[in-house]
Amino acid sequence: MVREEQVSQVILEEFNNFLVRDLEMPRDCLVTVTKVEVTNDLKQAFIFLSILPINRVGTVLEFMNHHLGEAAMYLSKHLKLRIVPKLNLKIDDS
Repeated sequence: MVREEQVSQVILEEFNNFLVRDLEMPRDCLVTVTKVEVTNDLKQAFIFLSILPINRVGTVLEFMNHHLGEAAMYLSKHLKLRIVPKLNLKIDDS
């Protein structure tokens, strides 16, 4: 497995743990991390989210962006990387 794929998989698992354990999502919403893509230099991570119901996407995305700093701190404590990639949220429309 390539280094980027390994880092992507670990970020996916730990970001899901952050969502479940440390973040209280807005009511009546389901947020799932579908995949994580990391750039070759490991400086950026693109986290793809599936959000249900679809009419709450804007609200949930705003909420998630507000808590990205907390997510980065959580990842820095749980990942064995010198530098945590910059987190970018994207909506998975598939």
